[in-house]
Amino acid sequence: MEIVAFAANVRIGTCQEAPGQWVAWCPSLDLYTQADSQGEVIKAIGEAIALWFEDCVVRGAIDAALQEVGYRPVQADSEFRHAGFDHVQVGGAKYERAIDYLHDSAGGLTGQALKYHWELCRAGSPDSHLPGRRA
Repeated sequence: MEIVAFAANVRIGTCQEAPGQWVAWCPSLDLYTQADSQGEVIKAIGEAIALWFEDCVVRGAIDAALQEVGYRPVQADSEFRHAGFDHVQVGGAKYERAIDYLHDSAGGLTGQALKYHWELCRAGSPDSHLPGRRA
């Protein structure tokens, strides 16, 4: 069985659209969700992010999917740039994306960074019929 380790540091935004109506988004992955409270919407966007990665791994399309949403490969032996970039590491492969899409009208960054670490079965491995996060 091949297990793929992931580490992702992506930014999300949240806002209250109306009483009891919260929206969250992860622009670097083009994901959106809604819920009744800020805590619920942050949990929901986290689940959406995890499912996005899980689906890409199961399909064997993680490299193409990350590049499609604007991530670029980084040499495995190089350090990530931290300020102004979201980061993803999939096994030994590294990717980063500028986060200029989260600037407010004053030029400051909006949103918050979420960090994820998990492991998944890679598509084509003997246990790829059992996709899911591993502890």
